[in-house]
Amino acid sequence: MRVFATSVLAALVSCALAAPLAPKLPDIPDPISPLISDGLQQVGDIIPAVGQEVQRCSKYQVVSARGTFEPQEGEEKSQDTVDGILAAVPGGKRYELIYPAGINYAIDPSVGAAGLVAHVNAQRARCPEQVFVLLGYSEGAMVVVQALNNEALPFDAISAVVLYGSPYWRSWNRESAGSATVGAGVAYYVLSTPRRYADKTQDYCMVLDAVCSGQPGLTHVLYEGSPEQAEAIAFAAAKLRETLGS
Repeated sequence: MRVFATSVLAALVSCALAAPLAPKLPDIPDPISPLISDGLQQVGDIIPAVGQEVQRCSKYQVVSARGTFEPQEGEEKSQDTVDGILAAVPGGKRYELIYPAGINYAIDPSVGAAGLVAHVNAQRARCPEQVFVLLGYSEGAMVVVQALNNEALPFDAISAVVLYGSPYWRSWNRESAGSATVGAGVAYYVLSTPRRYADKTQDYCMVLDAVCSGQPGLTHVLYEGSPEQAEAIAFAAAKLRETLGS
């Protein structure tokens, strides 16, 4: 618990200028997303891709990105979600993205995003029919959203996206989900899920999750075993069945 409380505190300190609440507004394009997408492409070009481990072909792969200071193997906040998806839809494998999940939020998520895009493309080169579920918790959600904004990520290869406690969360976006219904994440003004991924994405935020809702509270560490987790597993499984035709 102390490790994850540290993660919450670090995220809040790194985004001290965040707005605590945001009005319910229409889902509109983020004008800075294309600029950041271009920047991420450059990051992918100049930083060696992290975690480009090509695995054996499977029908699908669940790629998870851990939160700040979580262990590289056995991510505590994502394991049950991954296990639930794999149990619900046969033929899948897991891949825990290798990236430096530290408190340098200006660099670490970008490194992870470049590694995620490189991994998906390497897998697709070897396994053209393989599809992916992308899963990110906290800083890992930042990794996934940044990857979604990278044009090098093949859109058709992504079946579903599940985010927990994202600093980029916006209550007014179509993909927003969870018990929180108002507010925005501590870095909501930086980046957002591209609109074309909205139907493939569920972006979960719990009431009193200070990182994603801007409301003071400690629920950021409570997604494991939550109703949000059960809903996320069902959502990802349904999207996979739709993609795989099973």
